[in-house]
Amino acid sequence: MSFRIVRRTAAPGLLVALIGVSACKESTGPAVAAVSVAPASITLTLSKLLPVSTATVSASLADDKGKEITSRKVQWSVENPAIASVTSAGVVTALSVGQTRVTATVGDVTGTAPLLVQSSIIDAQFSQATQAADGSIPMVLGGNGAVVNVLLAPVGAATTMVLHLFDAGGTMTRADTAAVSAALSSTPAFASPTVQFRLPASALTAGVRWQLVRTSAAGGAAQDALPSSGTTMLSTVNVPALRIRFVPIVLTAHNNTTGNVTNGNTAQYIQTLQSLHPLGALTTTVGTAQTTSLSFGTAPTGGDLLAFWTPLLQELDNARMLDADPSVHWVGVVLPPPGFTYTTNGGVAYVPFSGTASGPFTRTAVVTSLGWANNPAFTRETVAHELGHNFGRSHSPCGGAPGPDPAYPYSGGTTGVTGWDVRAWTAGRSSAPVLMPSTDGDIMGYCSVNWVSDYTYRGVLNFRGTTLAAETARAAALAAPVTRTLLITGAVTNGTVTIRPVFTLDARPSQPERGGPYRLQGFDGNGRVLFAYDFTPATIDHAPNAQHFGFTVPVSTATENALASVEVRGPRGVARQVRNIVPAALRAPMDAVPRRMTDGMLEVSCADPNARGILVRDASTGALLGTARGSQMRVLAASGTAVTIVCSDGIASSGRRLIAP
Repeated sequence: MSFRIVRRTAAPGLLVALIGVSACKESTGPAVAAVSVAPASITLTLSKLLPVSTATVSASLADDKGKEITSRKVQWSVENPAIASVTSAGVVTALSVGQTRVTATVGDVTGTAPLLVQSSIIDAQFSQATQAADGSIPMVLGGNGAVVNVLLAPVGAATTMVLHLFDAGGTMTRADTAAVSAALSSTPAFASPTVQFRLPASALTAGVRWQLVRTSAAGGAAQDALPSSGTTMLSTVNVPALRIRFVPIVLTAHNNTTGNVTNGNTAQYIQTLQSLHPLGALTTTVGTAQTTSLSFGTAPTGGDLLAFWTPLLQELDNARMLDADPSVHWVGVVLPPPGFTYTTNGGVAYVPFSGTASGPFTRTAVVTSLGWANNPAFTRETVAHELGHNFGRSHSPCGGAPGPDPAYPYSGGTTGVTGWDVRAWTAGRSSAPVLMPSTDGDIMGYCSVNWVSDYTYRGVLNFRGTTLAAETARAAALAAPVTRTLLITGAVTNGTVTIRPVFTLDARPSQPERGGPYRLQGFDGNGRVLFAYDFTPATIDHAPNAQHFGFTVPVSTATENALASVEVRGPRGVARQVRNIVPAALRAPMDAVPRRMTDGMLEVSCADPNARGILVRDASTGALLGTARGSQMRVLAASGTAVTIVCSDGIASSGRRLIAP
């Protein structure tokens, strides 16, 4: 130290001598440039079952070159002191449940670490097949049961968990209890929950409330609860009833090979569908067999997409359009003929524009028959996959599926979240819900192991909508009266438009659902426009270069008589269907008599061998038995069945009702 005498005038004539001390600044070393807290995040558990919950934190200091600095005083603080406290030695103590931050300060440099103070009941998740990370997917009423996966923090002692359910009036309706050992993981996950409760579908009702309570192993008063403040409402939703009509497909080109679907085996077809889609009430029926003259191909490889599957899909959709209730989903069942060991596609379906429509190309799919593939799950998964398309879903990017959904959130098309096959348990196929790992492929892809992602599950739920919306659409479809219509169908393949022969039928009108780049027009013989519609062709899931269109356009008698041609104009060209130049021959009384063939099939034909199309309906029910190009076809019709044969010259039709021999 050095001393100095300073002369300073305090008052006139007064000389004051002051002795000051001048201290040389103590060396502090390099400046602190960075402060980091360890551990990088802190989790504490607050519970009446624990005497206290603490953790010790430390700080690391570094200069601007990253070199460690030691021996500096650190000041500790907690951003929200109501949640936790911290001592000068870095001991953090939990005070209340919540999230905050612990901060270390040296001079004007700070470092922080997030602090979570959790209840000993960390989280709970209800799931019927899958669940979003935030638990936001509601439970579907009237469908599957549910699992309640509970994550618990260790508290050093054995405990008891109880799940309470209450009805909307507050009365307890259920109490499930589970014992919990003292040895618990410090990092539990929903893939291996600490406790899993299983709820039958009957336990899930509108307005149900729930609460989880944790007590000591001996029971007694609640030590922890989730929610801590009381019960909470379980999010539930009603969905429209799903009605499926399975339709056997008869392949006349292959000795009448028929899809194997009966009232006795439809439960096998829908097994996977029920497990992984958000469905409530579901009913199945087996419809009238549909006959097709389409060839499956040449063994051993068949089922070409454009030559077989997509035209068959349209034939089946025509039958659905002409049915009394177009809101039913139709699933055609094809059994590949003997000798075929491979098919390019196992099924095909339409992807409709909206969930409430029930018009053309909205609720039709075709799959391969049970028992054909080596893997018994193949057909079951195909039904779930193709109906997923009917529910508005595109492919997920798994296994090279074409046209994948660009918004799919998980890499490789996996499900991304853990799922549970609750249906396997409730249906008695398993003693407990089956864990479905997050690495499984999503059902809308082509991977060999499939479950459903929360993305696909929520998409189906949103698409199908509420019961009210679906039933309103169904009522509107059924309210439309049956009238005289033109059945106009065709395809757009690689941009080229084709129109199939037009039939005049009694049916409910079904015009284009929305506008688009294609225009359908009908003309009389002088080129005058009789009707016109703008439309967008239907999307077929596996055929990005093929689209369909089809409508039942209402017509007056005058329009029907005047119609000479139908035209579809698109971005890349135009296609026309014109009336036969000798329509009188077609309209003459049909002299041909149906013949019962040795194989049991009914052969029908038009009087005019130059007819461009033939269609056969059950005269009593209106069910479509089959369509074909040309003037002759075979259908499956029992002896004594009243059938209507409709023949088309391309535009005009004639029909005759007769009894099958």
